[in-house]
Amino acid sequence: MKKGLIISILLILFSTFAFAQNTDKETFNRDTKKYLYDIFEKTLESIRVDVVKSVYDNMAIWDSTTILSGTSITDVIDLSANYRLISIEITSAWDAADITFQVSSDGVNFKDYYTTKELTYPGGTGNRIIGIIPSDFAGIRYLKIRSGTSATPVNQSNDEVLKYAKRLY
Repeated sequence: MKKGLIISILLILFSTFAFAQNTDKETFNRDTKKYLYDIFEKTLESIRVDVVKSVYDNMAIWDSTTILSGTSITDVIDLSANYRLISIEITSAWDAADITFQVSSDGVNFKDYYTTKELTYPGGTGNRIIGIIPSDFAGIRYLKIRSGTSATPVNQSNDEVLKYAKRLY
């Protein structure tokens, strides 16, 4: 972004001097002001677009999934390419259980997710937002969130709507 601004300023200065060589003072002042205004307006628009894109790329995108009553795992969550899970929100209706995951490379065949051991986040008794370490999900596109561990899944007594956030990396 800075490089583009510097190039634009240099082009303005060069064009101004070149224009001044071939015009009278009154025409030069009028046309130069309009020309400089147009260039600065275009440059500012370019910078605005870059800033908006940068802010958007770093924003969390929230979505939701459900663990149905009597079950312990969500449907498939597609994080999309280059996104990582960054947080999960559970409600006060959450039946006390840790949170674990199943992951898949194709969205069909799921496996329990292990790093050096089963990746587990404390869910506790609910009514909280759980911060997720984004690097834990580097390269993971498809996942399911589970109530409990692979050895001891915990069925939820009510439909539990989980909100989750993902961010572009």
